[in-house]
Amino acid sequence: MRYSSILLLLSIFHFGCSKSAQKAEFYQIENIKTDQALEAAVYLDSATLHSYLSPVFDSIVLSIQFDENVEPQQNNFDEGNCEVKAYKKKNDAWSVVESQTDCGSQGNQVIRWIYKNNRLVFYQDISSVNLTNEPADFYIYDELLIQREGELHSMEREITVEEFHSGLISKSYYHNNRTVTQIESASKWLIRELFAENGL
Repeated sequence: MRYSSILLLLSIFHFGCSKSAQKAEFYQIENIKTDQALEAAVYLDSATLHSYLSPVFDSIVLSIQFDENVEPQQNNFDEGNCEVKAYKKKNDAWSVVESQTDCGSQGNQVIRWIYKNNRLVFYQDISSVNLTNEPADFYIYDELLIQREGELHSMEREITVEEFHSGLISKSYYHNNRTVTQIESASKWLIRELFAENGL
């Protein structure tokens, strides 16, 4: 289980000691009520989690000229109760990677990367954890590396159970302490694990 060493972490593929990583944990429902609560819970799967993803990713991808005759590389596998789907498409200059991990009501994660000339130009890691009945509990964690005014900025946000139920999607990000170098290093390692290979 080569991926079990990194798999989720799920709520947090925030590799340093970011604010989210310090706060984040798997919220547990009382054992007595677990089965009933999970059956009734409304939770995000990796597909519906996409509504929280940045549209910048799609905008960049649409601008890239990929060879339509070259099939993207894919690697799908199960890890415990989780289903992992990894996707990569590249040309001479660009590499686009997406990983989706779906663990049902226990939590889900989507990570997206875009590299240009082997340099990271976009990154987003968004995950959900167990849905609780506490309005103030964090439910969705989101870290975003995005270019603004010619510079890359690392930001994050947490969405609470109450905010999720109210339909809040456009909550503001705040800057975190993660550097581009830290994110690039951890990302390259994870991508190699996803595809069991060396390099992008």
